[in-house]
Amino acid sequence: MDLSQDVLAALSAEDKQELEIWTELLESRGFDLLTRYLEGNAESNAQVIENAASWDAYVYARGARDALGLVLNLKEILESRLTQAAEERIEETTLDDDTFDEISVNLGLES
Repeated sequence: MDLSQDVLAALSAEDKQELEIWTELLESRGFDLLTRYLEGNAESNAQVIENAASWDAYVYARGARDALGLVLNLKEILESRLTQAAEERIEETTLDDDTFDEISVNLGLES
């Protein structure tokens, strides 16, 4: 996955362990084979959506499209989720530091 060094540094130990597991899966030959197979299904599914014979077929095809999209975009989804988690940790740390600094200034502890 393409995560910046700042994001990697801000991840918790649990997030880093999860990232390692996801990376192993995403880089596997099996996952590559799966995504190629699902991409073919996504193309034929798009045709079903455009030319559905009934409302039920249309709704079913849209649901399949959404499910396929989750798997085919898994890498981007995970990158976004982990980046957001890291940014939240950075923000929490910054807020904690700002609160400490504000208290220190108000008490005259900083020069």
